[in-house]
Amino acid sequence: MMLLALVALPAVAAAAGSIRNLRPLAPVLGAGAALSTTALAGVLAVSVALGGPVAMVLAAPDGRVWTGLAADHLGAIVLLLVCAVSAVVQVFALRYLRGDPAAAGFAITAGALTAATAVMVAAVTMVTLAVAWSLTGVALWRLVGMYRPAPSAVEASRRTARVVIIGDVALWSGVVLAVAVWGDLDLRDQSDAAFGGAVGTAVACLLVIAAAARCAQLPWHRWLSATLAAPTPVSALLHAG
Repeated sequence: MMLLALVALPAVAAAAGSIRNLRPLAPVLGAGAALSTTALAGVLAVSVALGGPVAMVLAAPDGRVWTGLAADHLGAIVLLLVCAVSAVVQVFALRYLRGDPAAAGFAITAGALTAATAVMVAAVTMVTLAVAWSLTGVALWRLVGMYRPAPSAVEASRRTARVVIIGDVALWSGVVLAVAVWGDLDLRDQSDAAFGGAVGTAVACLLVIAAAARCAQLPWHRWLSATLAAPTPVSALLHAG
């Protein structure tokens, strides 16, 4: 349940902030959810350290996993890092974006980004990870283009969209190939020997391309410099990522 709460809190805060009457409260709701999620992530990290990995999965009667969330020692630490960075940035944004028309939009999108990133870190299956990865790309694109009337923001948004699409095409090509050959992999327990050969090499290369594009590695590095058009809290999230 704690894993579900880690994902649900920022997502619910983002959804609530999207309601017209609650939109002025979106930054406060987002920051409060981020702080609460960080506290939960800290409790989860201690729980995993003392009691071992935790998981919440949805499975077929034959035991085949459809989707779910899990956290081992490394996953719990990364979840704590993700939530803590989100909390720091969103609390900072309360003051930095005070009075800015884009403040509510930032809080809503940052909450969605936090929830999607938490799912990506804790994903049990390859398809779940890929869906969350794509959602983080959409959220990043929205954040980079926050100041839409500005020409520099429009250009930054275009560059980011191109790279996100390139990375996602590579990612989903690898995922579709892997699922077609091996099924939707349970990422918690895999034997390296089972995934070699030409298919394994192709999947690995596609995943590397996806990661390189999202991480602004050559030759997909130009989109990151364009993000200077976004406000400081967006840059903080990008560089923390």
